[in-house]
Amino acid sequence: MTPEMMASIVNGKPTAMMGGVITSYQQESVPRFLEDVRRNYPELWKIVPEDAKARVQSTDYTGRKAVLETCAPGKFGNWVWDGKTLSGGAVNSLMLPAEAEHIVLTPKSGATIKITENSQVTDATVFVD
Repeated sequence: MTPEMMASIVNGKPTAMMGGVITSYQQESVPRFLEDVRRNYPELWKIVPEDAKARVQSTDYTGRKAVLETCAPGKFGNWVWDGKTLSGGAVNSLMLPAEAEHIVLTPKSGATIKITENSQVTDATVFVD
């Protein structure tokens, strides 16, 4: 990969068969690609144009799916992740034999969760989408 090829990828504006620019490429695909390069391919990251690097600083992870055990401890909706277990307040579920004031779950390895805040993401977070 050369710097010219990288610039072509991140600055490209593909067009649809019927005409018009495919805006989702620059708005969704390129930022995800850049984030992947930054996190997983440091040698390639060095050749990313500086103006494109600035787009990664403002990446919004909200709504993405990630492996829970790779996320930062904190609140996920009504649940609190402490790095090992999920705990939640009053729970009324058909799967429980009785109503509960507090419940603690130990998720299986590789369990995924939807990111609700950017603070849940670290450099170690593994995305599955």
